[in-house]
Amino acid sequence: MNSVIYPPLDLDIYKPSTSSPVEDYVLTYLGKESKFSLIKEIADLGIYIKAFGSKLSYIPSTILKHSNIECLGHVSDETLVDLYTNAHYTFFPFTD
Repeated sequence: MNSVIYPPLDLDIYKPSTSSPVEDYVLTYLGKESKFSLIKEIADLGIYIKAFGSKLSYIPSTILKHSNIECLGHVSDETLVDLYTNAHYTFFPFTD
């Protein structure tokens, strides 16, 4: 028997914070398993990216200093909910 076990989320916290998003960005996670070349490619096309993740020592300077990428570091649950709610879409390119 095959089944999927989804990780538990507190749906009182992880729900849209607004019904009218107003920001103009793509959201991604930055970590040691991120495919940085793809993130940079998207930013090079002029797409503004907000990126979260607490392992900044793994992030290349081409990402950290890119004018179209805002590296936020570790964010609170409340901030993460707002980021997801207001993003045009999420983009998570992983190496594996």
